[in-house]
Amino acid sequence: MGWSTWNRYGCHIDEQLIRETSDMLVDHGYRDAGYSYLNLDDCWQSHERTSGGDIVIDSVAFPHGIRSVADYVHSRGLKFGIYSSAGRQTCAGRMASSGYESQDAQTYASMGVDYLKYDNCNYDEGVSARTRYEAMAKAINATERHILLSVCNWGTENTWEWAGEYGHSFRTHDDIYNDWKSIVEILNVHATVVSNSGPGNWADPDILEVGNGKLTVDESRTHFSIWAAMKAPLILGHSLNDIPKELYDIVMNRDVIAVNQDPLGLPARRITHIANDRDIWAGELANQSMVLVIINYLDKSQVFNIDVNTYGYIGSSIMAHDLWKNNKVELENTR
Repeated sequence: MGWSTWNRYGCHIDEQLIRETSDMLVDHGYRDAGYSYLNLDDCWQSHERTSGGDIVIDSVAFPHGIRSVADYVHSRGLKFGIYSSAGRQTCAGRMASSGYESQDAQTYASMGVDYLKYDNCNYDEGVSARTRYEAMAKAINATERHILLSVCNWGTENTWEWAGEYGHSFRTHDDIYNDWKSIVEILNVHATVVSNSGPGNWADPDILEVGNGKLTVDESRTHFSIWAAMKAPLILGHSLNDIPKELYDIVMNRDVIAVNQDPLGLPARRITHIANDRDIWAGELANQSMVLVIINYLDKSQVFNIDVNTYGYIGSSIMAHDLWKNNKVELENTR
C-alpha cells in the first residue's frame, strides 16, 4: 500500500512535492491506514550518466539529490520507492538501467530505496523480459538491502509464469487510464491470471484512479473494492490535498483495507461473468470468512440472488456484512 507520483503528476515532480506529500500521507491519516510507500515514478533521472557510468539525477527538480528526499520520507515513518526501466531509456526518455543493473542497484541502495518499479520501455529487441528482470533482481540481491521489486512489464511474455522468481509483484496489463472502461478492460485480463497471485508474488492491475476526477463515486467504490479483494497493491495516484470527502472515505475504509491485507493473502477470483451485465468475485479470508464483490455493469438497479455455497462458503450460518453501509444481516443457510 502506498502512493505514486505518476497518475496525477507524470513528469511534473520535484523534491518539494515529495516532501509535502510525505507530510500529507501522515497528517491526513493515510500512513496510519496502511499506505506506507511513497513512490517516486519516472523523471527523477536526467538524460545522462557520468563518465564513470553513474546515473545523473535531474538537478533542477531535485537540487539536493534523492538521498535527502528519501531521508525525509523515512523520517515521516514511510518507505521510499523509485523507478527505472529494463531498457536503455525510461518510458519518458530518461536514463534507464539496461547494462547498468549492478551500478544502479548499488545507487538505489545508497539512496535508501525500499521499492523499485521496474518498467519495460526501450529495450533491445531479442532480449527476453525474463533475462532483463533477472539481471536487476540479482543486482538488488547483491546489495543486501531489502528492496521490493515491482516487475512492470505489462503482462507480456507470460509474466505470471516467472515473475515470482525475481520480483514481489507483477503487472498484468498495460497502464491504467482514468476511465471506467480501462478498469473493465484490466479486470477481463486480470481475471485470467489472478490465480497465479499470492503472498510474495502479487498480481498488480496498476495504480488506483480514485480521486483523479473522472470516475463517479460508484465507479470509484467498485474500483477500490475489487482491487482490495484481488489482493492487488493499493497504490494511490491522486492529489492528496484536494480529494473530495466522499472519495477520501472510499480509500480510507478500514474494513475494505482489511480485506486487502487479510493474512491468508488469497486473491478473490471471478466466479460469474456476464459481459456488460454482471461480475461476481469471491475469495477466502481468514477466520472461516469470505469476500464477495458483486459488480453491476448496467445503468439500472438489479437484484442478485446469491447462494454462497456455490462460491465456497461451508459454514452452518451466514452473517453478511456490507463493508460500505457498515451493516450486518444474518441469513439462513438452506443447504
